[in-house]
Amino acid sequence: MKKTNLKLFYFIISFLVSFEAISEDFFGFEIYEDAKNYISKSFIDNNKFKNAETKKGFYDIFVTDKMPQENKSPYFETYRLILDDNDKIHSIVVSQKYKNIDENGMEICKSVADSIKTNIENKFNIVLSPEKSSFASWRRESLYGYRDNGIYVSINCNHYYEDGGVSMWLYMDTPEITSATKEFYNSL
Repeated sequence: MKKTNLKLFYFIISFLVSFEAISEDFFGFEIYEDAKNYISKSFIDNNKFKNAETKKGFYDIFVTDKMPQENKSPYFETYRLILDDNDKIHSIVVSQKYKNIDENGMEICKSVADSIKTNIENKFNIVLSPEKSSFASWRRESLYGYRDNGIYVSINCNHYYEDGGVSMWLYMDTPEITSATKEFYNSL
């Protein structure tokens, strides 16, 4: 009987440890959770809008004003979720715009990104790698990585050509939203 109880104890402990290791909690939200666990259905229905970087099936909703202060970061001012047709969370996106910044904006953004990189790597047990990309109206320098379960985590510094603005974006994406976003950009 003691042997069985001991085995059960080890099983429960290993289950809890493994569950914690795959938890995708980010600023108080969890990937794949129903957004209605955090915000009301009426708020979702009245405020979500089609995601601009996917062809169909995904919607953005700004949740900055709905978040408890203890879940916010001093590095970011805007908080957004990307939901599917069933209001499941597929992306948690936070951003910070650097206003009226001179030509050193990208360097400032990259410096801040480097300062939070280790925290992100430790929280999600990943190594973030650098990447540079250019698009028609903007360019980005990012630090990105994939979790063992396919969850994509990235810190981006984006420079927008039209107004010269720079924004930092930190996000966690499911494989589904990552695929839909790649499909959108590969179709241009």
